[in-house]
Amino acid sequence: MPGYLILIDGPSGVGKSSLTKKLAQSLRALRFFVAEFSEDAADNRRGQIVEARLSGANDYQLADLFTQHRMEIYQRVVFPALENFDFVILDRGEPSTMVYQTMRKEMTIEEVFNQHRLHEIKIPDLIVILVCQPEMASFRKESEGQVRQEREAGNNLKGKFTKDSETQRVICRQYCEVFEFLKSRTNAILIENDNLSIDQEVSLILKKISKNGNHLPK
Repeated sequence: MPGYLILIDGPSGVGKSSLTKKLAQSLRALRFFVAEFSEDAADNRRGQIVEARLSGANDYQLADLFTQHRMEIYQRVVFPALENFDFVILDRGEPSTMVYQTMRKEMTIEEVFNQHRLHEIKIPDLIVILVCQPEMASFRKESEGQVRQEREAGNNLKGKFTKDSETQRVICRQYCEVFEFLKSRTNAILIENDNLSIDQEVSLILKKISKNGNHLPK
């Protein structure tokens, strides 16, 4: 039986990498075999996307390039892992393209979604969208180590900084729009993690998996 694919996505600084590692640890503690990948690290041709951006490629061209790269990653890394592991956790993926390549309104979220289906990219068994206030994301990026320790300890970081970014607010809203689109078409969960520890985030995900399948003991 193929493994269960979990995709974790969200704005920069929201805690995707930390959650990926913690979720993998928790599943392994339940005696599951788990593989975890970062899409950025798995893409050995990432420079092509950077060059396309710098050359002024439009959103259709960029979305197509992202989708081609993603299909190559799935064929080379994800699909083999699904044959050999109970769970495969992917840090970043399709939702990020649905966000960033629709912000200029050249494409719609549905067009990006359909483009992935045309390339036969598997819809994940569970999509986790993480969001937080932009100030929190900025603070996490600037002091990642300290913030990660405090979040793992369950501490509330709200109010420890005031830095603002309208761009980050737009991105966060766009991720929420993507979730609204996905929730009726896929198995998706939105986690607002400003005041949550990583353990609490993991608990929400495990409950979601248990509710929608038989992969975890209830």
